[in-house]
Amino acid sequence: MQQATLEQWKKLYKEADALKEKRPWTIFEDIDLIAVQLEGKREPYFCSIMGKQGNCPGITMYYGMDGYSDLCMIMDSYQYSAPTTYIMGDITCMTCYYGDKNEMEPDQRKIIQDLGLKYEGANDWPYFYSFEPRYVPVNLNRDEVIQCTRIMEVLNKTVDMVMEDEEWLPNFEKGELLMAEWDFVEEGEEPNLSIYPLPLPNSIPRFLTVKVEDSVLGEFKEYERSDMELVMDLNYLFTPIDDPDYDRPINPLLVLAYDLKEDSILAGDVLTLDHDEMERVVSIFFHIIENYGIPKKLYARNPRILIGMEYLCDQLNIEIVNDPLQELDDIYQGIQQTL
Repeated sequence: MQQATLEQWKKLYKEADALKEKRPWTIFEDIDLIAVQLEGKREPYFCSIMGKQGNCPGITMYYGMDGYSDLCMIMDSYQYSAPTTYIMGDITCMTCYYGDKNEMEPDQRKIIQDLGLKYEGANDWPYFYSFEPRYVPVNLNRDEVIQCTRIMEVLNKTVDMVMEDEEWLPNFEKGELLMAEWDFVEEGEEPNLSIYPLPLPNSIPRFLTVKVEDSVLGEFKEYERSDMELVMDLNYLFTPIDDPDYDRPINPLLVLAYDLKEDSILAGDVLTLDHDEMERVVSIFFHIIENYGIPKKLYARNPRILIGMEYLCDQLNIEIVNDPLQELDDIYQGIQQTL
């Protein structure tokens, strides 16, 4: 992973500081999207400005329709009870947060120190992360620093235009976003920024229902029914595992099966990067039926499981329950301490 130079970081901090001074979160809700189309990119970056609700101010940047799907998952997460650790562990994006010094990683504090920049107090220190599924968040690489700088340039110009005339704002409440398209020109010429409303795109279905052959289902329908209340969960542990074959530390993804009535773990598996999570969930699910019978209920909080298991549970007449499953939090904490 190639590192950015100090000069490249300096340009990024300059744009991030300029955006912070404008306080765009006083204008935009985090669900008010700005789509930034950069020259040379086939798809736009979908940007969300955080901070209006009193949470940590910042910007998240998701590339293309796959990134938009990640963003929709976050915005729709209120429908489910999935923990933040899963939602934030399963996205691809770049972020800029404005927080406190003690929230920053040492390498980012060193960059600020080497640049001679000065920040003070809460929500003043800019820091950046790159998110990718199955890996823990890391510092931006060189290409990401360059892309993030260009996006911030566009956002700065966009916010300036909106602050001068709010007529530029789309009707966010009626399903519009603000498109910002910067036509980059020859060196020395002033670039032209066009902003205009567009309808929000339809999101790509993120979670698919798993189906199996009728012959396989027929075999499992023959098993006896039990009164088991089965819990199945997927969650990221955010306990970094370094592997020399990868340029980012791995974020372990755990699939867990738990007997709610007996308060006991039935199965648990830390998935490798090659594992398909729903294949493993279904494999464990069928293994439990073979050993304990068809459960009465399936409890889950992860939308990938709640949606993915709909067909199988319907065919096997198992009730699916969307539940926060707070009992699992202590289990995960104990597992984290062993890694």
